[in-house]
Amino acid sequence: MTEEQLLDVKDARTYFVYLTNRQNQFSMFERNVADILERMHDEISTGSTNLWVMKRIGIIHCPETLSYFPDNELIVEGKTIYDKPQKQPYLTFLFSKNAPASPTLHSPHEAIARHASFESAAEFSAEKIRSMKSRYPDHDFSILCAKLLYDIDWH
Repeated sequence: MTEEQLLDVKDARTYFVYLTNRQNQFSMFERNVADILERMHDEISTGSTNLWVMKRIGIIHCPETLSYFPDNELIVEGKTIYDKPQKQPYLTFLFSKNAPASPTLHSPHEAIARHASFESAAEFSAEKIRSMKSRYPDHDFSILCAKLLYDIDWH
């Protein structure tokens, strides 16, 4: 999976995996959460990391352009052994493209921000992109907003 696929608003897949302590942090991008839960033990090696199962909720490409996936927000996942209540379940991931021909890449040096609501995440994202564009006007920035479903110790 490429990071650009996560930012493609036309891609119908909803769920993805983020690994907190890996070089390749994003993996498994699927339509159904059951597919991830069924295959993650076979496809993702364990080691000093947490495995976050996430749901795409929105993508902010510039402060004025928000792609929101309301149907994703309404999907109710079944109960699993991985359920843990999250006080701030909405997370934002910053991506940058440094030149037109370069790939869009996640910016791991930028902290992942947590939010209590999608609205809060969207407001934060618009302001973050404004700030980044003022510092790096030639770069393109996008922020993926996702909801943390499961935070799994993957040791």
